Amino acid sequence: MDIRINTPSDVSVEFDTPVSHFAVVDKGGHIYYDKNGQGCTSAKFKINCGPINLRLISTPQAGIKVRTSRLTIHKGAALVLPPFEHNYPAHLKVFDKNLKGPAAYIPAKGIIYTGPAFFGIPLWIRKFVLFHELGHQYYVDEIKADTYAAKKYLQAGGTPEGAYLALSDYLRHSGHKAERLKNLKKILE
Repeated sequence: MDIRINTPSDVSVEFDTPVSHFAVVDKGGHIYYDKNGQGCTSAKFKINCGPINLRLISTPQAGIKVRTSRLTIHKGAALVLPPFEHNYPAHLKVFDKNLKGPAAYIPAKGIIYTGPAFFGIPLWIRKFVLFHELGHQYYVDEIKADTYAAKKYLQAGGTPEGAYLALSDYLRHSGHKAERLKNLKKILE
């Protein structure tokens, strides 16, 4: 099934039967989201998408319902960062196959580690995750690192809605508290 997402949105996909493989690819056939094996026997999926043409693929073939809900945030670019708390060494990106989450920052070493989960999330969310980890170069606090990530994400051409949805997706997969998401929405509005 082909769909067009015109604005950053939550996309809910529901199959009439559980599927063992579900993938979303963009117009060029590049993987945008892929859920394969590892207990994937769900009939419902939620994906955060930026503006894009998508093709939904499932195994086995199944009937599908798609709903989108648009998120609108107006402030965004006026976001002001708090004063830096510290300035750790320059950052390097290193792959760690044992890392549980998508990424982690080790301040004493100035290294951002990425794990296997990092490459399973869409590119625009990966950007936000890396900006968040870079924020830890200056801030210990998670909420301040989220604020830093949002500011840099917006400066890189992202939208306030995209920043909110990227953090929402990250928090859903990492199991962190929703307090951070509420805070980001508050500062973006």
